Amino acid sequence: MRGGLARFATPSENSVSCCTSLNAENYSQLLQAFKETHEEANRLALLNNCLKGMNNWLENRVKTLEEELEN
Repeated sequence: MRGGLARFATPSENSVSCCTSLNAENYSQLLQAFKETHEEANRLALLNNCLKGMNNWLENRVKTLEEELEN
């Protein structure tokens, strides 16, 4: 207080404060969603690599068996 008068926030100051709070909350939610999505993407990438390796092995095995049948 200055000179005995209380300072009240103007409507624009309240809306800025409110928007800042909402932006921080939205950012936190977006960051959490990104982290979860990133973890899932990494998990799927590892699974995909594993399945690609298995697929290559199976394709080679089929090729070997087909060659054995021809002989």
